[in-house]
Amino acid sequence: MNHTHDKTREAAISKIMEDSGAFFAFSNSQFKEKAQEGVTYARLPLGMLAPKDKARATMKAINEAIAESIAESLRNNTLEEIIRYELANHEAPYSGNICDTMAALAGYDVTESQVQKILNTMHAE
Repeated sequence: MNHTHDKTREAAISKIMEDSGAFFAFSNSQFKEKAQEGVTYARLPLGMLAPKDKARATMKAINEAIAESIAESLRNNTLEEIIRYELANHEAPYSGNICDTMAALAGYDVTESQVQKILNTMHAE
């Protein structure tokens, strides 16, 4: 499976965050280390903070980068290849749990039953 979309997405999101002044902080000390004096920050998903006046644009740009990454992945791989990769990556064949796989496949328009069916074929192989 071609994974260039992962690196492209990571690079795009890093650039968006750098350009907007966004960063991740999971404690007060991390926030104090990275925050710029006089800037008001908005909390975004997953512990990200961005200057309040750039928060919407930052999230819009990140969502666009994710959508482009998904489109690139689908241009270079079949949906079954993508699902198999994510199942293996999240150790679903060992645990039988597809919750993390489903989260990773958000945006791919797949159902739990599709993923479970492919997991079952992986068990049969």
